[in-house]
Amino acid sequence: MFHRIPLPEASTLRQRGRRTWRATLQALSGGSIFLILIFLAVFSYLALAAEQKHKILSTFFDGVPTAEERAARKAAEKEKKAQREAAKHPAPVADMPDANAIAAANPENKPRPEIEKLKTWEEVLNALPKDIVGGPDWVKAVKDGVIAPRHKLPSDSQPVAPFTLDTLVPGSVTDTQPAFDLNIEMVPEKAPFYKVVFPHSSHTLWLNCSSCHPGMMAQRGSGMQQIFAGEYCGRCHGKVSFSPLTSCARCHVNLTPATPQAMDDDSAKALKNPVPASPERIEKGKTVYLQVCAICHGEKGDGNGPLAEGLDPRPRDFTAGKFKFRSTNSSSIPLDSDMFRTITRGIPGTSMPSFSFLSYEARFAITHFLKTFSDKFTKQKPAEPIKISEPPPVTPELLAIGKQFFKEAECFKCHGEQGRGDGPSAKEQKDDWGRPVRPFDMTSGRPKSGTTLKDYFRDVMTGLQGSPMPDFGDVFEPEQAWGVVQYVYSFGNANRELPPAVKGDIVFTRKTPEQIAALIKKDTAAGATAPAPAVPKSAEPNANKPAPPAEKAEIPATPKTAEPDSKKDAASAKPEADSVPKPAEPEANNQAAAAEKADAESKAKTGDAAAKKETPAAAKADASAPKSAAPAAHKELSVAAIDEAMMSEENQPPATFPHWFHRMRVRCAVCHSKIFDMKAGTNPVTMEAIRGGQFCGKCHPSYPDPKTLAWPVKFEFCPRCHVPQ
Repeated sequence: MFHRIPLPEASTLRQRGRRTWRATLQALSGGSIFLILIFLAVFSYLALAAEQKHKILSTFFDGVPTAEERAARKAAEKEKKAQREAAKHPAPVADMPDANAIAAANPENKPRPEIEKLKTWEEVLNALPKDIVGGPDWVKAVKDGVIAPRHKLPSDSQPVAPFTLDTLVPGSVTDTQPAFDLNIEMVPEKAPFYKVVFPHSSHTLWLNCSSCHPGMMAQRGSGMQQIFAGEYCGRCHGKVSFSPLTSCARCHVNLTPATPQAMDDDSAKALKNPVPASPERIEKGKTVYLQVCAICHGEKGDGNGPLAEGLDPRPRDFTAGKFKFRSTNSSSIPLDSDMFRTITRGIPGTSMPSFSFLSYEARFAITHFLKTFSDKFTKQKPAEPIKISEPPPVTPELLAIGKQFFKEAECFKCHGEQGRGDGPSAKEQKDDWGRPVRPFDMTSGRPKSGTTLKDYFRDVMTGLQGSPMPDFGDVFEPEQAWGVVQYVYSFGNANRELPPAVKGDIVFTRKTPEQIAALIKKDTAAGATAPAPAVPKSAEPNANKPAPPAEKAEIPATPKTAEPDSKKDAASAKPEADSVPKPAEPEANNQAAAAEKADAESKAKTGDAAAKKETPAAAKADASAPKSAAPAAHKELSVAAIDEAMMSEENQPPATFPHWFHRMRVRCAVCHSKIFDMKAGTNPVTMEAIRGGQFCGKCHPSYPDPKTLAWPVKFEFCPRCHVPQ
């Protein structure tokens, strides 16, 4: 029933086993050899020189960076990281000298810093340290002792610190500088990339807590729209401190730009080796665009982002396919490298910051995504870039050629004879969207597309798409174009190193002579039936009182602490002028006599009762009073009429308050918000109030007082504020 299965012989089994082991050993030995070969290849590659490695990798891959490029990239990234960290962590309070230390270095009975002897804003601006965007760094100026502003007025008591909670206030709280070292980080929900760092220590160096709290910071939820409108931070920034429109990196620490040399190197690299477009890069560009660009340019690229309404000029509308700064002719779309250069450098003087902190690939990804907003980039190819030779040397002949063609091309109609952007048709210019535009002020020394002569040449020959600036590539020969460039470039040579800044001048107005005469007539007629308003007590001692002989000098005698200020104030009312002209005495006497004669005739006609009842003693006192530069008819006006005459909106010449001049001498907290509320239009400044010791009268008295810091309010000093035109 069962069949016996024959078993293989022992020799057969041994043979099969040998074959199995042999195959296994062969497989293992083959794998080991493969691993050994890989190891030897890697070891050999590592032993090669950098040039040989780059040559091998370039055989298989595109865009392999060289060793120098890798090193430069690492160095740039390291520098960017250091800049960001420095911006996130401003100098601690311990490194900031408090007001006591400053007072010890510059006591009140010793000369003030040399900068206080300067007369014009331009001189002061050149002497102040600069911040990361080229504007004045007032905080550093105090730390370095360049300026030593007073922390109180002579008539004020010693300020007292609001509290001494060391848990909240690191370091010591002095009587003159309650200083926080508490940075506040604010992260917008819709744009977290634009994180804001508010440094308390920089602000408490100038202000007291009461200057801002509760006051302007009583409410929360401030946004850039409110700041642009002058609320919250906008109470100071854009007026007496750096502008939020052009200094984004000062608050948004992620916008810290790279060095100018690094940006130039990236732009040159982009021209030679642009990164090609791909679906992946375009998608990456969209992601980055929505994070950092859409807040201004809008998600659709139409220039209608959330912040667009508050920006001047408005953000570019990418859907039109018009780009100002190109190396191609005016009818062509730009090169990828042109758009990359603008993204990298930003546009100085506008709200377009530098995005050089983004990686090289990310900036090219944004470039490729921007092209998807307009179909021009699918229908057209960019023209060849214009050829730009090396700039020729400046010669009188070349400048003469430039001046000739600057006139023949009618550049002066927009830019003005001196390149200040004030030509006869300047106010009529509009862009392709119908919005008013201002011709560029060539004397500013801060062109928007670059600072070199080649940048100027490119703009002249290609024009600025979307603006009234045409191209002259078909009009000028290269020599003629270089002549215009050198001529235009010479406009800004005097101010080429002058950064933009905010002076913070407040300009009031005065009535025209005809309006003042009408007010005089009206007030004189009303004087017969209505008594004049009472003069404040502080002004009574000076009424009809002859000036002492010492007042014939240009500046009244003041204590040593105020002497440098007094000498300077005459020239500071108009910062642009070297000095304020002194009134001519003979002319003043003639004016006074004519005014008195006209006033007497007016009184005779109107039957002024006050004139008939005038006593001989009063007439003698009036006759002995010294003549001033202002018309004597003003002396017959009531206080209310003088106020109306001097503070009306139609007045000429203007009264100018130079913020920058006062900021060098006193800290913001001295005046704000004890004397002046930190909001425009909320301070009822009148001459009556000033003569009563309010507002400006805190320092400028109604009569000479050795305890004050500045010259008194008298008609002979009117030109110091109401600067003659």
